Amino acid sequence: MFAVPLCTDPGSCNVEALAPARAVLLSCCLPAPAREFSEEELLRATRRFEPRGRIGMNSTSNVFRGTLGDGRKIAVELLEGKQRVKRVNHFADHAAAVGRIRHANVAHVLGWGTGCHREYWVYEYVDGADLETLLRGCYFAFRWPERLKASIGAATGLEHLHAQTPELLHNGVRLSSVVVSSAGCAKVAQLASSDQAMPCDVVAVEREGISAKSLGESFDGGDLRDFGQLLLALLIGKRFASHELFRKMPHAPGAKQQVARGLDPSAEWPEKVAEAFADVALGCLHPDEAYRPSFPDVVMFLRQIQENYEMEAEAMAGTQARQSRSIPVDGFPNILGSAHAARSGYLNEHNSPAHRAINGRAKVSNFWAADMKELAGEPVAHL
Repeated sequence: MFAVPLCTDPGSCNVEALAPARAVLLSCCLPAPAREFSEEELLRATRRFEPRGRIGMNSTSNVFRGTLGDGRKIAVELLEGKQRVKRVNHFADHAAAVGRIRHANVAHVLGWGTGCHREYWVYEYVDGADLETLLRGCYFAFRWPERLKASIGAATGLEHLHAQTPELLHNGVRLSSVVVSSAGCAKVAQLASSDQAMPCDVVAVEREGISAKSLGESFDGGDLRDFGQLLLALLIGKRFASHELFRKMPHAPGAKQQVARGLDPSAEWPEKVAEAFADVALGCLHPDEAYRPSFPDVVMFLRQIQENYEMEAEAMAGTQARQSRSIPVDGFPNILGSAHAARSGYLNEHNSPAHRAINGRAKVSNFWAADMKELAGEPVAHL
């Protein structure tokens, strides 16, 4: 830490003498702006994108771990061929603008790079795991307090992106795009698909002081719907959150009933917490835009749930996982991994369809019958 000398006698103070010390202090405190990385530098950092260094993937990009020459760890998001995003602004200008964003719940963009039919986004490395990995239970039990905290962090990060001028859309909100650090802080990552919101009404743009909401035009509809799908996955699992009912009729009474019946037992959701959480999730998916909350509203609602039910978290600690009444939790070692299958042995044994049939328990709901046949395959829709 540099110490800037204080002036005790204003009459004899030499301002020019203090200027260099102030400049050094400011240069140390201000973060370095995003810069362009050469393809050779990124190839060396990631060891030519070796497969074992891949830490994330989705339908639009792959993310690799790397180490720069100065020892800093980075995460490189790679977009190839058709995965590259067409934007109004130039790629480098857009990446530099996103790199200026500083927020605890948004992954820090260090820079960008280009290659032959390739685009690179370089992030500060976050030591943790994305929500999709955490839902598989490969590291530790991902219970409802941690899920609620992660959803608040992700919503806060998205709120900050949409508060930019011009508004910044993520355009790729999914489980794999939210990374939870080892300290429990959720960060919105994978910003390669982001873009500035384009106004739908030219006349509205020329009217100063008129917001998009006052005109009935919301630019965060896409991200908001995707975030509602993410919240559903935290409640009932990724596989069942993509069901057609939640895409077409999330406002129907049956949708909330199916959520209540299909709660992920490993999360140990208390009934009241799950009900309030489902209200927010289904509200984000509402077909009528007038009934959807904004991201500031979502953050407020989720924080209210956390404040109202903090005592529930302590009361539920150490209790047995809540059993699902409609979604069987059978073991799928090829999907979830052997570690999860070993830990969930009790659920696999006592909650399988065969066990319920023997003991006269409720059968699997017909609502999930079609999906159950495809559990070992790919999801209906990637989240």
